[in-house]
Amino acid sequence: LLTALTEMRGSMSNAVKSIGNILNIQGTVVPVTNSINTLKAKLEGGDVVEGESRIDLCRERDESARIVKLWQEPKVSANPDALEALYNSHYILIGPGDLFTSIISNLIVGGVAEAICSSRAKKIYLCNIMTKPGETTGFDVKDHVREVVKYLKSDALDYVVCAKSEDYSKELLRKYKVQNQEPFQLNTKREINHESKAVVIQADLANAKELVRHDSLKLAGVIKKIIDQTRSEFKAPET
Repeated sequence: LLTALTEMRGSMSNAVKSIGNILNIQGTVVPVTNSINTLKAKLEGGDVVEGESRIDLCRERDESARIVKLWQEPKVSANPDALEALYNSHYILIGPGDLFTSIISNLIVGGVAEAICSSRAKKIYLCNIMTKPGETTGFDVKDHVREVVKYLKSDALDYVVCAKSEDYSKELLRKYKVQNQEPFQLNTKREINHESKAVVIQADLANAKELVRHDSLKLAGVIKKIIDQTRSEFKAPET
């Protein structure tokens, strides 16, 4: 549907606006860029993987080899509407999502990292709960924070939110183990702060029934606390 609307409306921005009207989306969805590009990743050992799906699905590559560099060809510039939204935000939430193909792939679009770092907004990184083969195998929370800071090109994070260790059922963990996935190992806050000055918040965030994923209400509760604690910083001074 999105592809068809892009062809009909002439740009991704117009297509997203149209699909927002069709689906009655609450809020505004802004594409990071209107240009077409190819995502590329250099792996440990020097191999280069081309295309988001091949990076994401580990097609014809060693899923244990870490990604050491991510870039796009050709280089593209950010959608001006996206940059304006970042500049004018009070809070920027980064994640959760696949670290390289969903999060960092946006940070490397020309102008995005700079807009995030120069914005007055509080930057909140929401770390994933489970590892992903080919992207974060063997990663812990500290590794995630290090990569985000690396591609932001600045220690701009104000908060890192991550899930506490949970007692997931053995049956559920076995299902993930078959797919070479496991819960992220937690670091001490001091270890994470070796990578960033951000305030580290560890909380009960998981919903572990059929899948291990973020519980939207629990996550929203943590974000609301951050907003309540920092809201006064964005109030206009009284005259």
